[in-house]
Amino acid sequence: MAKTMLDVLREKDPESIDKKFQGGVRLCPEDIGFPQMKICEYFRAGKDIDHESCLKCWDRPIPEK
Repeated sequence: MAKTMLDVLREKDPESIDKKFQGGVRLCPEDIGFPQMKICEYFRAGKDIDHESCLKCWDRPIPEK
């Protein structure tokens, strides 16, 4: 199975994954150099996003450069 962006975050910064953060993750993939999804624009605008949407974004295969 391919490594996901969430796998990388778990390895590099596991403290960033916690239900206390909006969406369950402190960061956005864009913060560590991965492309973001459209859903992240809502978060960046200060709007609430749900935990599942955030994890769906993070739980994508690592994009090829």
